[in-house]
Amino acid sequence: MSLKNIVAKLLQTIKNYFKTIFHFRSTYILLFPNAPYMLTDLIHLRVPQFRNAPLWYDLIMLLTFGFAGLYYGFISLQMIEEKISTVFNSRFSKWISIGFIYISCFGIYLGRFLRFNSWDLFGNFSGLMKSVLCRVVMPVDYWRTWGFTILAGTLLNVVYVMMKGDETKIEKK
Repeated sequence: MSLKNIVAKLLQTIKNYFKTIFHFRSTYILLFPNAPYMLTDLIHLRVPQFRNAPLWYDLIMLLTFGFAGLYYGFISLQMIEEKISTVFNSRFSKWISIGFIYISCFGIYLGRFLRFNSWDLFGNFSGLMKSVLCRVVMPVDYWRTWGFTILAGTLLNVVYVMMKGDETKIEKK
């Protein structure tokens, strides 16, 4: 094998590695909002029809699954944050996480209230983009969207910081 072929093979391997990383992170960004989205299933508690189980049972089940999804979503976000901090400084990676949580809450709004999902990027791209652009261009007309995004994003950021702070305390002991 000549040096030219070795270099070409090495460059192809590096290219494939970065393509794989890009696809993984893109998929992660697309699917992450599903973790905190699970908490919004609490909205179904107010629908009394078809209720065969007591309300407290439904509440416990929804909170258990919601908190588990949120916890593991935050663990994965922390792992991504650590990867970003190896390339950039840790302050930058923290700001990326904060922004990512707010963007995820916007995605949660699109899913819970407008009934879009991750696959609409491929199947209903124009409808999704129309809804997103209307909200970005005319934010005052869509104050509920931004109210939910800001309030839910703030709540989730506080929970994320508390979880990270608690984990830091455990590691120091």
